[in-house]
Amino acid sequence: MNLALSAEQARVQTVSRELAREAFAARAGHYDQLAEVPVDNIADLRSQGLLGLVIGRDVGGAGGGIQGDDPLAYLLALEQIAQVCLATSHCLQVHSHAAHYIDQTATLEQRQRILGDVIDNGVLMTTLGSEPGRTARGARNQTTAQAVDGGWRLDGVKNYATLASASKYLLVLADGAFDESATPVSPQGERFVAHQRIAVAVPVAAHGVSFVEGSWDPLGMRAAVSPTVKFDAVQVGWADTIGACNQHFAGQWSVKADLGFAAQYVGAAEGILQLAITAINRRGTTDDPHVQRHLGRLRFAIDGARGLLYRAAWLWTQADQVAAAQASLGAKHQAIDVAQQLLDVVVQIVGPSHFGPGSPLVRQYRDLRFLTMREHLDRTAAQVGTELLQGPNAAASAALKIWEHGA
Repeated sequence: MNLALSAEQARVQTVSRELAREAFAARAGHYDQLAEVPVDNIADLRSQGLLGLVIGRDVGGAGGGIQGDDPLAYLLALEQIAQVCLATSHCLQVHSHAAHYIDQTATLEQRQRILGDVIDNGVLMTTLGSEPGRTARGARNQTTAQAVDGGWRLDGVKNYATLASASKYLLVLADGAFDESATPVSPQGERFVAHQRIAVAVPVAAHGVSFVEGSWDPLGMRAAVSPTVKFDAVQVGWADTIGACNQHFAGQWSVKADLGFAAQYVGAAEGILQLAITAINRRGTTDDPHVQRHLGRLRFAIDGARGLLYRAAWLWTQADQVAAAQASLGAKHQAIDVAQQLLDVVVQIVGPSHFGPGSPLVRQYRDLRFLTMREHLDRTAAQVGTELLQGPNAAASAALKIWEHGA
């Protein structure tokens, strides 16, 4: 494993760092206060070509992403931006995940039409998988796609739809419903199976798509606007069915999103650590052994989590995707653990006076705490630990299933 960055990776890292510090930092408080999508930040990402990092070169992108030629480059962008504005980093992450899924599973015509719109016009997209009550139900979706003449009729509700209100396309995961005697066929020529997952690219402007007013007013991640979205008899053509039946599940695409989250957690932790160091210098407690010990432990912990993140990204370039997926789960687990450790400790060593209104430390602290609320560290660790006792292959297999069962 070569830890040196390529010229392109170094360029993406530098561009992202400069955007974050020279532009995003000054805007972050404004967007957080108003709970608005950071449109100016996204415009900067667009102008620097960062919206196409995970799109194939044959349609004008940079060719990166977990299953692309360079899995690390877009993770470096997420990490650098998260150090300053976790909400903007998350917007880029959800856009990139949807774009990469389409890039890797869609037909050439779909890629040229939808992803070409990203490259040429800078449009946004996001994946809608979360639903009210889905954690208890597991993998089953209550949002359904009923086969009708010419395509699907989409009905249901999705929540935590980050970036949906600013997107042109919604990659919606739904359960297919149709008469087995008239089995639909995907654009790739594969037959669908009833009650299994399909993915459809739905234009936000389509008739029957609506946003629930007032559904986003959270404690943190306020600028990563994630409303509840309703679909009422939305007509989706066959040509907008992305990938084969159950491909999002079978391809472990939720696991492939893990490194994006890990990069965000590592980046946000690094940013909070730097804010804490500044606060400690102002407070005049630099000679306190208690403060020194905690800072040293946090430095080691963040560096360790970053190393696991970079290693997992490298593993996706190798032949063993099972090992890469398990390493991704491990990298994310460690990044969450570090984030939670930092959130507990930083309050003790900085003091309450640095958590006043409008403080960047307050915003980043709230954002990181809120984003990690969705995680279930103990469940992931217990599942993998149990299966390790049954052998390494069983452990890897179990790890790939965790996210699809609501972890």
